[in-house]
Amino acid sequence: MQPPISAKAPVAVAAKEPASPPPVVEPKAAALKFELPAAPAPAAPQPVAPAPAAPAAAPTPPVAPPADKPKGLLKKIVIGALVLALLAFYGMNQLGSRNSQRDLEQVLLAGQQCLRQSDYNCALDKAEQVLQKNSKDPAALSLLNRAKDGLKQVQRDKDLADQARQKEQDRKAQQDAADQRKRAEEQARREQEAKAAAQVQSIPAPATQPSTPPRSTTRIEQNNGAASMVGRSLNEARKALIRRDYQSAITVARLVLNMDPGNREAQNIINQATRQQSQALNRTTIE
Repeated sequence: MQPPISAKAPVAVAAKEPASPPPVVEPKAAALKFELPAAPAPAAPQPVAPAPAAPAAAPTPPVAPPADKPKGLLKKIVIGALVLALLAFYGMNQLGSRNSQRDLEQVLLAGQQCLRQSDYNCALDKAEQVLQKNSKDPAALSLLNRAKDGLKQVQRDKDLADQARQKEQDRKAQQDAADQRKRAEEQARREQEAKAAAQVQSIPAPATQPSTPPRSTTRIEQNNGAASMVGRSLNEARKALIRRDYQSAITVARLVLNMDPGNREAQNIINQATRQQSQALNRTTIE
């Protein structure tokens, strides 16, 4: 009886080339004196199916060579700086626009305050400042029109005040001229009265007899002398009236009334001279 021969079965390995057959382990010979049969030939290796191929990887973009990396980085930095500069410029522009609009609103408020205080020149100046920045601003245009209307009204009021002041000056000048004429006429009247009184006093009195005449004769002569003086005075008054020397005529006629209170001719001369003098004064005032 032959002892069993132990042999390892070949193991299939997934490889591109088949593995070499394992070495045959020879069992230890028994301590028997007989010939051992030859070991059987190893079995031929079975063909192994090839492993499935791995899926193709996605194509990767070409990687820039190390020498070009600094150039690309510099380009990105420049682009980023430009973007930041544009953003900063836009922000500053927007901020400047808001500040400018706020300043214009403040100018308009100041102009409206000037308008409420009737300072139309100030309001006009503020409106023009806003219109220099925005020529179509409706609030500035409205302020400009109201300021111009206010200036026109001020000019009209000034013209009316000037006309009223000129009329008052003319009236005062006329009144002063009338007062001056009145003073001159009053002075002339006093001088004429003094002149007439001097003329009456210069009339010689009738000659008196050295001896005392009888009482009846003296009274008659006195009456005759007084009548003669009254006649001469009336004659002087009539001449003054003809010369339009009304004040002298009135003065002499009053002297006649002092000598002869009931003398109608003297009273008529006074009335006529007074009426004509009043008419002459009225004509002078009207002219």
